[in-house]
Amino acid sequence: MIHESRTLSSRTVAADDHDEPAWFAGAVDRLLQPIKDDLNTIKRDVRDLRTGLGKVRRISAITYNEACGTGDNIGLEVVPFANGEDPTEPPHNLPPLTSYQAVHDLDAAQRDAYYRGYELPRHTRDPEERIELIIVAIGGIST
Repeated sequence: MIHESRTLSSRTVAADDHDEPAWFAGAVDRLLQPIKDDLNTIKRDVRDLRTGLGKVRRISAITYNEACGTGDNIGLEVVPFANGEDPTEPPHNLPPLTSYQAVHDLDAAQRDAYYRGYELPRHTRDPEERIELIIVAIGGIST
């Protein structure tokens, strides 16, 4: 009869909403914490690598554009913003500045977004001056 009672108790516990023992959650959390810490470290490292890669892309594009010179048939590289983000991708979705004409074709909102994204120091409202400053910011030669 004692044996039946133990069997009944273990069946009741096993069938009762499949709850884990109280000690189990704490033990699992303690075992998983180092893995969670490592994942957070990896996420930070990947974010830092992306930022660094954006800066390298920026320097490379500016250097390339500086070497291109001027002209209507010159193909320029898209220069990432100062924070490393690509201006042609979300959330910015701006037209690529792959030529001098593309810079001149920007509408006012696009021009302002590029001006802010490149963190240009001179605060001017003159559209033509902003165009020239954007050209210089992407490694172009001011006209």
